[in-house]
Amino acid sequence: MENVFLLGRIIFSVMFIGSGIGHLMDSEGSTQFAESKGVANASTMVQLSGVTFLAGGIAILLGIFTDLAFLLVGLQVLIIGFIINPFWKLEGADQQAEMPHFMKNLTIFGACLMGFAFYAIGVEDKQLIGPLFEFDWN
Repeated sequence: MENVFLLGRIIFSVMFIGSGIGHLMDSEGSTQFAESKGVANASTMVQLSGVTFLAGGIAILLGIFTDLAFLLVGLQVLIIGFIINPFWKLEGADQQAEMPHFMKNLTIFGACLMGFAFYAIGVEDKQLIGPLFEFDWN
């Protein structure tokens, strides 16, 4: 079963690594998109989110403080969902277009919370370093 968790962690990390690389390699396009959504200091925020996604994805992939990595990328995805996809402020077709994106981010956040809890309780998995937090859920 431990190999299943490792495989899942590897697959899950690809999204964050790819997103981080995308933010950093196409920062101009990502910045323009963020500005169109009203993000203040869009260029800085794009660079910061790119680094966070890339570092978090690599940490999840390699098993370095996996619990913390899940928590940080999850919180970032949740914050981005509220800033970039506030469907409740829109109406009609615009609302319908943004709602699935927000729900996707909310779902990813939920998965990250489960990953955080899973690794924070000290599950024996192939991690290089960690967990940073240790909880006894009993």
